[in-house]
Amino acid sequence: MSKKSDNFKHELNETQLRAVQHGNGPLLIAAGAGSGKTKTLTSRIIHLLESGIKPENIIAITFTNKAAKEMRNRVSSHESLAISPFIGTFHSLGVQILKEEVKLAGRTEYFTIFDEDDALSLVKKILAGLNLSKDRFNPLAIMAKISRIKNELLEEEEIAAESQYEKIVVSVYKKYEELLKQSNAFDFDDLIEKTVKILQSDKAV
Repeated sequence: MSKKSDNFKHELNETQLRAVQHGNGPLLIAAGAGSGKTKTLTSRIIHLLESGIKPENIIAITFTNKAAKEMRNRVSSHESLAISPFIGTFHSLGVQILKEEVKLAGRTEYFTIFDEDDALSLVKKILAGLNLSKDRFNPLAIMAKISRIKNELLEEEEIAAESQYEKIVVSVYKKYEELLKQSNAFDFDDLIEKTVKILQSDKAV
């Protein structure tokens, strides 16, 4: 263990150090804001690396890009690595997996990612093509329903479509997915939904 890492661990209290040095199996750390969670997790990553775990076998997931950047900076300041562990958000991990397994998601290598404006424009185009009134079929409301379908990982046959309005929403969703595929694109929700479905359906991945 490097002297630099030893000094880093002297900054931790007893509970944090116990978490850093935890062996195999799951570990839950529940702590409030400003209690040193990021420092503890970063120290654990460094400890794992020094224990012989390969960096490509470590994944650290955060909710924000800001937290991910902070963790990456802390790890890189303590370790000289040819390959760094993956430290990023859920969505950025999804992008990395989709890059590797993009054919399983029905896209090709050079896919694009639609932002909210791109996705909304696509919904508006579909509504116009179907001659549907924007007053009755609000594009933002339709977009929210499409997002819910994806976030709940629903298959087409699982989408409730009892009323005429819901049936039209489903038809818009199907057309939306078709056009995304034709454009070789994913929307932001796909970065989670498509990744999860790939992991669920392909044991090798």
